[in-house]
Amino acid sequence: MNFAHPKSNEDDKPEDWLASALFFVGALGYLLKDGEGVAVNPMGELRNMVPEPDSTYIVYNADNQICIEKSDDWMEDGQMVWMH
Repeated sequence: MNFAHPKSNEDDKPEDWLASALFFVGALGYLLKDGEGVAVNPMGELRNMVPEPDSTYIVYNADNQICIEKSDDWMEDGQMVWMH
């Protein structure tokens, strides 16, 4: 199955996942205003990719750049956060 291109019969390639991630980051840049963020608690495969899988991470817009930062506090998934 191809998750990046659902209508394709070919398997996903690493480039497909990278392109999807870059499109998603671009979309977040339109959705989040400067200083706004969303709390994310790693699940699934992401737990194996982050240094502290039991921590909450904040995905936020800083000067039109999407950033990811580990939070010192645990938060609900999807909670809106305002960075200063």
